[in-house]
Amino acid sequence: MPRRRIASKSWARPVVGAIALLGTLLTGYLTILKLTGGEAFCPTTGCSTVLSSSYAEVLGLPLALFGCVAYSTTGLLAGLPLLWRKPENLDGKPSAWEDRAWMLLFLLSTAMVLFSGYLVYLLVTQLQAFCLYCWASALLSLALWLVVLVGRSWEDFGGLWFNGALVALGVLVFELALNPQVPGLASQSVDQSIEQTEAAAPSSPAAIALAQHLSESGALMYGAYWCPHCQEQKKLFGTAGAEALPYVECDASGKNSQPEKCRAAGIDGFPTWKIGDQTLSGTQDLETLAEASGYTGLRAFGL
Repeated sequence: MPRRRIASKSWARPVVGAIALLGTLLTGYLTILKLTGGEAFCPTTGCSTVLSSSYAEVLGLPLALFGCVAYSTTGLLAGLPLLWRKPENLDGKPSAWEDRAWMLLFLLSTAMVLFSGYLVYLLVTQLQAFCLYCWASALLSLALWLVVLVGRSWEDFGGLWFNGALVALGVLVFELALNPQVPGLASQSVDQSIEQTEAAAPSSPAAIALAQHLSESGALMYGAYWCPHCQEQKKLFGTAGAEALPYVECDASGKNSQPEKCRAAGIDGFPTWKIGDQTLSGTQDLETLAEASGYTGLRAFGL
């Protein structure tokens, strides 16, 4: 009599489905925020910093949307084989479809955990911001991969790891295509676009005077060259005013960067103003900056 073979643990599919559901809800929420321009409910400003960065989009679409599709697909792969299970397969012997579904789960979860690792790398080294949702998604993808790996009695580990290596190679090529990592050229091109934006916004005498006052009073504006909110903040001052700002570049690949200064100040989002003992997060209107810094000069900031 042939030995009975149960290829997957009874708890594996429900756990995979639960993780996939959580991941779908999380990435779906982030996708809606990105599409609507809403602010994420987050204990720090790092979430908004990440969502507003250039890394939050791929091919003009929210990156979270791709994550939502991936989590949804894993949920379907975990649940659909139950609908196709025939009576002769109820003895524990997996069907051919179930075998294929588990292999697809392994390949997809491998791609997800590798790409999540890449995003965490960008989060730590490039964005330098704490994003609760980003870390949660990364941990969910790791948990998903581990459950898929240990939740089934894989018979051919050699073939499994070979297929996993092919997926890893594909993810690596995709990551390099998305971000070839030529920091000097990247920062230079973005800096030039920022300068062009600022040049199109003239400065009022009051804006220039406020920028000079902020610099003389010891205030600091922490930002990153890729941060759109930082560009908005500079644009409020105009060309001459922005040049006079006490600006600290936090991205290591940016022009005249001082990342160690940003770390020492505990900066977790951009832009962040340090004015005396006050910390102001996000883009601030000039009146707010004037009040916070004790500026008493001209107040006609508009032209």
